[in-house]
Amino acid sequence: MKMVFYLSMLIMAWACKKPEPLSPTLPGTNGKDTSLLQMVWKVPMAPDERQSQGRQPLMYKGDLICNSAPSMNGFSVWRLDGKSGEKKWSWNDFGGTPSIPYNNHQLIYEDKYAVNNNYETNVIDFETGNLSWQYLVPNKNGHSGITEVDGYIYHKHTSTSWPASKVYLVRSPFNNVRWDTIFTLYADSIDGYSPFIHGPTLWMSPSNDSILVIQNRSWKFGSNQDGQIDLYGYNLSKKKVEFVMEDIEPTGNSNVLPPVIEDNRVYVLGNRNLHCIDLVKREFIWQKGFPGSGHHLMLSNLIIDGNRLIVKPDNDAIYAFDKYTGDLLWHTFEAGNSPSHMQFHNGMVFYTAEGDGKLFAVRTANGQIVWEEDSPHDGDRKYPSAAFQNGVAINEGLGYIYVHDEYFMTCFKLPE
Repeated sequence: MKMVFYLSMLIMAWACKKPEPLSPTLPGTNGKDTSLLQMVWKVPMAPDERQSQGRQPLMYKGDLICNSAPSMNGFSVWRLDGKSGEKKWSWNDFGGTPSIPYNNHQLIYEDKYAVNNNYETNVIDFETGNLSWQYLVPNKNGHSGITEVDGYIYHKHTSTSWPASKVYLVRSPFNNVRWDTIFTLYADSIDGYSPFIHGPTLWMSPSNDSILVIQNRSWKFGSNQDGQIDLYGYNLSKKKVEFVMEDIEPTGNSNVLPPVIEDNRVYVLGNRNLHCIDLVKREFIWQKGFPGSGHHLMLSNLIIDGNRLIVKPDNDAIYAFDKYTGDLLWHTFEAGNSPSHMQFHNGMVFYTAEGDGKLFAVRTANGQIVWEEDSPHDGDRKYPSAAFQNGVAINEGLGYIYVHDEYFMTCFKLPE
C-alpha cells in the first residue's frame, strides 16, 4: 500500500524572556459584536497585542490553562482566572528550544500539569506555577506526545539511529521523575518498518487484567515509501504482549490520538477509515470508509454521546454513527474545515475550524449547526489574521467558553 505522508505541524518558538504580565480587557467597542455570544473578557496573548500562536486550552478548577507563542518571544504556559481573566502565573523555563506539537503535548493529573516538547517533559505545580521536575531524553531521542494512565506519564523514547530501529514505551510517576521501560518494539519484528507508537489507552479486560492498547504507526522509508498501522495489547498484569492486530488501516496512516475505549470496544481513527474493534475477540465489529475529497480523519477527536459516535473529518462534514452497529444516524455539511478537537457540553459539540476561522456549535442529537461565529476582531485592520483556532475550553460551572483568535484569549458567555 502506498503512503501519502502527513507532515506534523510544529511551531518553533525560540525561548527568550518571559512576556510582561498582560491585563484582561472587558468588552468594549473594539472589534465587531458576535451575533450570539456575549464577550465576558479578553486577554492579549502577546505584548502590544501582536499575533501569537496557541494550543488547545484546558480547564483546572475553574481556571484556564492556555499557551502563548508570539514570534521570537518564547512559548509560555499561562494560568488565567476563569471568571476574570487575570493572570495567576506563567511559565516558560524549558530546558531546550520548544517545538510544541499540536496533539498529545499536554495533560492534567490532580494538581500537576505536564507539557511535552518531543524529547523534553516538564511537570508544573498548578498552585504555584513552579517546576516540579524536568527531563530531557539523552541525545534528544524522544517522540512527541505524552499520555496519562493511572497516575503515570507515558512517553516514547527511541534508538539513536534514523529511521528508528526500536522504540521504548516508558512511564514515570507524576510526583517525581523515574522512567521505567514498559514495552519495547523492534523494527526487526515488524518486517523492517520503523516503529512509531502512540497512546496508550487503558483497557480493563473481563478477567480484570490491565491492558494497554497501543497504536503502532510504523513506516518504511526509501523509494517505495509505505506505512502500516498495527494495534497492540500489552498486559501490565502479566508483563507481556497479549495480542497484535496487524495492518488494520488500508491507507497505512492514522490519527495520532490515543484510541477511544468503551466497554470492550476500541475505536481507531485511520486516515480514511473508522474502525470499531472487539477487544475480547480481537476482530472488527464494523468499519466505515471516508473516500470523498478531504475526508481524512487526521485532525479531530471522537466524541461519544449516548449511542452516538461523533466524527469530524478534516473537510466541512460532520457525522454521527451508532456506536454499536456503525449505522449512519445523521450527517451535516458546511460545518467547517480543518477542525480542532471537539468538546462536548449540554448536548452539543464545540470546536474551531482553522480552514474557516470560525467557532462552531453542533447539536449531537440531529447534526444541526446551532451557531457559527467569527472572531470579534475579524475584519479589523489592526488584527489582520484574526481567526478562531486551536480548540476551545468550557467552564461548565459558569457557562463560559474560551477560545483563541491568534491575538486574544477570549471568554464568552454561552447562550442559554
